Amino acid sequence: MGLRHGGNGFGNQELEYYTDRPENLYLENGMLSIQAIREPYRGAEGAERGFTSARIQTRGKFAQAYGRFEARIEIPYGQGMCRRSG
Repeated sequence: MGLRHGGNGFGNQELEYYTDRPENLYLENGMLSIQAIREPYRGAEGAERGFTSARIQTRGKFAQAYGRFEARIEIPYGQGMCRRSG
């Protein structure tokens, strides 16, 4: 799993700063948890953001031929959130 950090928005003008801090990314009871936190944060390159979160990149890190992936995702409702119908 590749951790990514930074506050440059990764081309999306994102409001959070991605960290590798255990408050934002951790294992709990065998499950990976990514936690967004509303807090003022200034990154190493000087970017200031009002939220922190984590970003991981798994492309090319594993392959799965059989089985399934499961996810429980809680997404808050509010400005900047996009609900799309499938």
